[in-house]
Amino acid sequence: MIKSKKTCLVDECNFSPFSKGYCYFHSQKKPLKKSYKPISKLSEKGKIAKEKKKEYTLKQWDLFLEIWNERPHVCYETCKPIYGEPLSIYFHHCLEKNPYPEFALEKWNIVIVTGDTHSQVHSNIDKTPKIKQLTQELKEKYL
Repeated sequence: MIKSKKTCLVDECNFSPFSKGYCYFHSQKKPLKKSYKPISKLSEKGKIAKEKKKEYTLKQWDLFLEIWNERPHVCYETCKPIYGEPLSIYFHHCLEKNPYPEFALEKWNIVIVTGDTHSQVHSNIDKTPKIKQLTQELKEKYL
């Protein structure tokens, strides 16, 4: 007597049954529960804030392009050349934007750096003495 192997109820499917006679691939899946909240529309205040942020970003990018066209594409800290298109990571605010928003769009506050150097400055690694010195000088001059 030969034992017959149970298979999925779907024709030509040879997988073993998983649930109610169907294999894992053909078993009926339950729809996901809607446990999320629908995304609410932006309030008027939120729309204004979003528009202000967009305007600020455009102003900042215009300033970055102006600096890129005026200055040599060389890292302030390492003197390594920077090739290619200008990216926002190549521009470092010596007096940071958050504590000193009044200086965020000033050319003298921005230096061109490589992406690695920019990361090092913000990770508080003491590998950027030139930028730290410039930042200290700017603080003494403007604050």
